[in-house]
Amino acid sequence: MRSLIPIYLFILLVMSGRQGVSQEPQYTLSANLGNPRITQGDVGALELSAVGGEPDTVPRSIDAPGLSITYTGSQFHQDQTVEKGQIKMTLTYTYYYTIQGTKIGDYVIPPVTTNIRGQSVTSNSVKVSIVKSKLQDITPTGNRFARLDIPEGNLYENQIFPIDATIYVAGRNSINGVSEPSLKHESFVIKRFSELDLGAVDLKGTVYSTAKLPTTMFALREGDHRLGPAKFNVKIYENSRVSVPSFFTQLQIRTIETDTVRVNILPLPSGAPLSFTGGVGAFEMESSATPLELKVGDPISMDFTITGTGNFETLGAPIVRDLDPEVWKTYEAKKDIQIESDGISSGRSVFTQVLIPLKEVSEIPAFELSYFDPKVEQYIKRRTIPTPIKVAPDNAPLMSPVTSSNQNGAGNFPTSAASIPVAQFPDILHIRRAPPKWKPYTANIQTGTLLGITNSIIGIGFAGLLGFGFFKKLKQYRAEKNVEVKALTFREAAHKVRPGVDRDDFYHYALEAFTIWENENPKAPADLLKLIGDLKRKCETALYSSDVDTSSKPISALAANEFIKVLKKLPSR
Repeated sequence: MRSLIPIYLFILLVMSGRQGVSQEPQYTLSANLGNPRITQGDVGALELSAVGGEPDTVPRSIDAPGLSITYTGSQFHQDQTVEKGQIKMTLTYTYYYTIQGTKIGDYVIPPVTTNIRGQSVTSNSVKVSIVKSKLQDITPTGNRFARLDIPEGNLYENQIFPIDATIYVAGRNSINGVSEPSLKHESFVIKRFSELDLGAVDLKGTVYSTAKLPTTMFALREGDHRLGPAKFNVKIYENSRVSVPSFFTQLQIRTIETDTVRVNILPLPSGAPLSFTGGVGAFEMESSATPLELKVGDPISMDFTITGTGNFETLGAPIVRDLDPEVWKTYEAKKDIQIESDGISSGRSVFTQVLIPLKEVSEIPAFELSYFDPKVEQYIKRRTIPTPIKVAPDNAPLMSPVTSSNQNGAGNFPTSAASIPVAQFPDILHIRRAPPKWKPYTANIQTGTLLGITNSIIGIGFAGLLGFGFFKKLKQYRAEKNVEVKALTFREAAHKVRPGVDRDDFYHYALEAFTIWENENPKAPADLLKLIGDLKRKCETALYSSDVDTSSKPISALAANEFIKVLKKLPSR
C-alpha cells in the first residue's frame, strides 16, 4: 500500500495542474503617459507595460520626430488571483522612459513592436503636447503665491480643455501637502483636481518649491468670463532654505489663493447639422446590432462605440434622421463613458440604442453622428451603413437557418427545426385507478350533558357572528350600489404626480395623467401633442426599458420637475 502513495501523489499533482492553471497566456504591450502635456524644456514620463511575459528586447530609445525619448529603467511585478476556482498568475514588466521636447506643438509617439515568448506584440501610439513655458512671465509676489494657467488659442462652448493650478513656496522642499482647491463658476463644469506633481523652479534667482494640480473643464455658455481665484490649504515647512527640512522646522498650514484669469469662450458657429447633439472634439464611430433575425415587435440592441479626443459628457447618441414612427419604435439610448478624455488624450464611450420594428423591414437605417472639431473649426459627420436584417411576421415561427460568418466570409450552417414537444406531467405522483378498499372503523365517542351544553353555547355564538357579518356585508353592498362610479379627471390624476413617491408609481401616475389629457383634448395643437407624446415615451422607457434603474426609491424633485412643470401648464376642461 505504501508503494502506491507516490503514484497517488503524482496523479493528484497532474490533476491539480490541469485544473489550477488558467487559460493559455495572452501577451499585451501598452504605452501610457504620465502627463500628456509637457512644458517646453521639462521632462515627461512614458511607460511601456508588457503583460503576460518578458519581452525579448525593448528599445533603448524611441524614434519620434521632435522628441527625445530615452530608456531609464524597468520593474517587474507579479499578481496572483483566483477566478472560478483557478489560480491565475499575471506577470507585468514595466519599462520607463523620459520625454523631452524643444519645440512647441503636438506629437505622436509611434507604436513599439517586440516579441514575447515567440508572439509578436505591438503597443498603442500616444499623443503628447509640448506647451510653452511660462516661467519667464512669472513675477514672484512674495514667499507664497499661486497661479492658474489655461491654454492659449480659441476656446468654444462644450470644448473640454486642461487647466493647471500651480503653488509656489520659497525654499526647496517647502511643500508637504495640498488640500483639494475650491474653484467654482456657474458657467463652467470643472473636474476634480486629482493629481499632485511636486517639483522646484528657479524664479529670479530664488528657488521655489512647486505643487502643480492639473484638471480639465468646459464652458456651458459663450462670453468673456473671469475664473478664480482658487483657494488651497497648503502644509508648509517654514524657513526651509536647505535641501531637507531640519528637525526644528515647523510645519504650518497656510491658505494660498491663485490669481484670476480671463477666459474668452466663443459660441459654436451656425449651420450645425440636424444630427448634431453637442459633441465638441474629434471622434470616430463603430456600430453593431443584435439580433439580425427576429419577429415584428422584438427588440434590436444597437451598440455604438465612439472613440477620440473631446468632451464625451456633452456628446449625444447617434441618431437617424426622419425615422418613420409607423415602422420603428425607439427608446432613449443608454450612455456609458468608459474612458474620459482631457481634450488631448483619447477616450471612449458606448451608446446602447434599443429599436423595435413594427413592420417587416429588410434593414436597419443608417445612423449619423455630428460633432464640432475646434481644430479645423467646422462640423464633421460620421455615418454608419444600413444593416441588413430579417424580420418575420409576428405570428410566423422563426425557423430560418442560423447563419454564422467570420472575417473571411466562411460559414453557413443550417440547422433543422426542433421536434414538437410531448406534454408530460412529472408533478402528478400517483392517481388511483382501482376501487378503494374500505376498512370498517368503530368510533369511540363519549357523550354527556356537559358536553352537549358546551357545544350548544359555541354553536349559538358562531351563528351570531355569521349573522352580524352577513348584515354588515349587506349594508356595505347597498351603500356601494347607490354610489355612482366617477371617472378620474386630468387634474385629479396630475395631483398624484409629485416628488417623494416611489419611482415606478411616479411614472405610472404621469403616464396616466398625460393619457387622460390626450383623451380630453384630441384637437390640441400638433406641437403640444408631440411634447405630450415625448413625455409619455420617457415614462414608458423609465418603466419598461431594461437599460434603466428600476429601483423603488423615491423620485427626486429634480427628476420630477420636468413632468410637473408641463402638467401645471396644460389647460384642463
